[in-house]
Amino acid sequence: MIEIPESKILSFQANEVLKGKKVIKVFPPTHTHKLAWFEGDPILWREN
Repeated sequence: MIEIPESKILSFQANEVLKGKKVIKVFPPTHTHKLAWFEGDPILWREN
């Protein structure tokens, strides 16, 4: 897990790289994970 100061720096870097860009495709998870929670039916994720 990152610390608060690291998160601040990463947020600035992400803002520089990602500003003005658009997400066109997202890949759904392939297996369950203890640190990730998802909403809805996994079968329907690809439809959205």
